[in-house]
Amino acid sequence: MLNASVIGLITFLLPFFISDVMHHGSGLLSAALVFCVATSALITPIAGMPADRSRPLPDVTWGNALKAAALPPVLFLAPDTGLAALQ
Repeated sequence: MLNASVIGLITFLLPFFISDVMHHGSGLLSAALVFCVATSALITPIAGMPADRSRPLPDVTWGNALKAAALPPVLFLAPDTGLAALQ
């Protein structure tokens, strides 16, 4: 559920935030989404190594804790937020 919430915020709400609230074009939106996808592509193999060596439950627990900690700042973004804060 938490994973679906984070992905939903990135893929559904981020375009509306950038275009309607920040009044920026598709260039900034593309840069933000490409950064999210590229980061996921780089982190996935690194995160998979400890999961292959141990039980998956501790890794999933830590991953969900990190997502839960990163979610509140995204919910309270201001209209003058720059690209660096979106990452």
